[in-house]
Amino acid sequence: MFRLILCLLMLALALYEISPLFFGESEKGIQELPTVGEVWSDLSSDSLQLLQPAIERHLWQGPLIWETVMLPLLLTPLWQIWSGLALIFLILFLLRPPRSRARF
Repeated sequence: MFRLILCLLMLALALYEISPLFFGESEKGIQELPTVGEVWSDLSSDSLQLLQPAIERHLWQGPLIWETVMLPLLLTPLWQIWSGLALIFLILFLLRPPRSRARF
C-alpha cells in the first residue's frame, strides 16, 4: 500500500510541475519548467556547490562522472524525474506477489 501511495504522490508532483503548460499560464513553454539543479539550488545551494568538488576529487574518474552522469541529471526537468520514479514504483508494485493471509 505504501508503494502505491508513494507512486501516486510522485505522479501528483509531476503533474503539478507541468500544470502551467496545460492551463496556459506558461508563456515560454517547456523552457520555463524547473530542472533538478534549480530546485536543489533553491533548497540547499551549499550542498550543491560542495557536490562537484567532492565527486571530482574523491571518486575514480570523477570529472568523467560529473560530466556524463551528474550534469545531465541536474539539467533534467524535475517532472521527468518524478514521472520516472513513479513508473518504477508502479512497476514494482504491480510485479510483487500477492500476500497470503494466514487464517486461524
